[in-house]
Amino acid sequence: MNVEDIKFMMGVFIKYRNYYFKVRTGEECLPEKRGNLEVTNDLLPQQEILFDPITKLFISHCGQNSLTETIYAVVPLICIPNSGDQFYNSSLVEHLGIGIYVLLIIKDDQGKPIRDEEGYEKRNENFQNDFRNALNEMFNNLLVKFKFLL
Repeated sequence: MNVEDIKFMMGVFIKYRNYYFKVRTGEECLPEKRGNLEVTNDLLPQQEILFDPITKLFISHCGQNSLTETIYAVVPLICIPNSGDQFYNSSLVEHLGIGIYVLLIIKDDQGKPIRDEEGYEKRNENFQNDFRNALNEMFNNLLVKFKFLL
């Protein structure tokens, strides 16, 4: 994920004043502590955060460990995969109705998509809209949380 995408996401987070966001990212986005947003380069205590009753949503690359811990903690997901099994896991999350898969094109230093498959870049022409819509849906749709209970 590039710096521009991260900064865009942080700008969206700040608009949700009723929620508090903790973000772990690279040093190029540090230091940052504004209102409801805390950005760090340190590891975050993932299990502690997931099992905190005030946690409403987890945004993740959706690797197997994160997916397992999040399902066990009964926390809805927004998945933004970038490699390996994360794409399959993200599709599974969306299929089960316990989260939303948001595709982000990851490009190399020359600006070419790392994954070279037909339609890959076209599917994500609107990452910013997709991400904003996913956040709105998750915060405004309690049905996602109830899917865990069925």
